[in-house]
Amino acid sequence: MTPAPITSLAAPPATPRAAPVFGPGPQTLVVDGLAVAAVAVARSRSERRTGLLGSSGVDGALWITRCGAVHTVGMTYPLEVAFLDRRGRCTAVRTLAPGRWSRPRLRARSTLEAEVGSFAAWGLGPGSVVGTA
Repeated sequence: MTPAPITSLAAPPATPRAAPVFGPGPQTLVVDGLAVAAVAVARSRSERRTGLLGSSGVDGALWITRCGAVHTVGMTYPLEVAFLDRRGRCTAVRTLAPGRWSRPRLRARSTLEAEVGSFAAWGLGPGSVVGTA
């Protein structure tokens, strides 16, 4: 007599789901008077703390208010970050690889995050004035 095969009652292993792409946001990003992309604005503490974590990319941009430094710890892709003063003028642009911290920018009142290459396509660089429409 042969024993009956053992059947597992455990659920089959879940297939990993790809992280969602962040965006597009409900507002329009304006660089030097030209509408260039969709943007989401993170104003609340929770929105600013979460940022782009858990996403696999960015469709448009994320504007983080009251933010003078950012990090990419836990991110799986690099980011371009623009540091903006209180008037929305870009003071610096940096590319951050995953797992890196930016240097705090004393004049920065907010940051703008997007996928690498986006700022060049939008004409955004130091001295550019950024806003929303």
